[in-house]
Order: sequence, then C-alpha cells, then structure tokens
Amino acid sequence: MIYKKKNIRKCTFDTCRDGEDYIVSEEIASIYINNALYTRLSCSPAEIEYLGVGFLLTEGIIKNGIPFDYKVKNLEFYLTVDKSI
Repeated sequence: MIYKKKNIRKCTFDTCRDGEDYIVSEEIASIYINNALYTRLSCSPAEIEYLGVGFLLTEGIIKNGIPFDYKVKNLEFYLTVDKSI
C-alpha cells in the first residue's frame, strides 16, 4: 500500500480542526549488485523493479547491450551482472 489513512489536524491562521487524510507511505529500499549492498533509497513501496532498473541505468551501472538479471523481494532489488563494475 502506498498510502495510509491517518488522523490529522488541519490548521489555518485562526482555527484548527481534526480529521482524516491519506498520507503517502515512504519506505527504504535496498539495491544489491551481485549480492553486495550498493545503496539504499527512500521511496514509495510500489514498482520497486522500475525504481531499481531506472536508478541503475541513470547511474551507468547497467547499459543497453549488457545482459543483466534482477529479482525483487519485498523492498530489496537484486541485480546480477556478468561484467565487473
């Protein structure tokens, strides 16, 4: 779930009122390369595979034409590459 229903207090300049609202969840995801921890990222707990692949493409760790495999387990993204990084 990427959001949670929470009790909140909304305040303006002169009044406050209690109510409920939806708050986006934030979790810590870990990215492993060849079973070694590479980094941890704060993110919403959804679509971790897109976060992992996109982050590693942006960092230049994986590139077009270089074969790689990955798996996602909960909030852990595991990348396996043949080439030494």
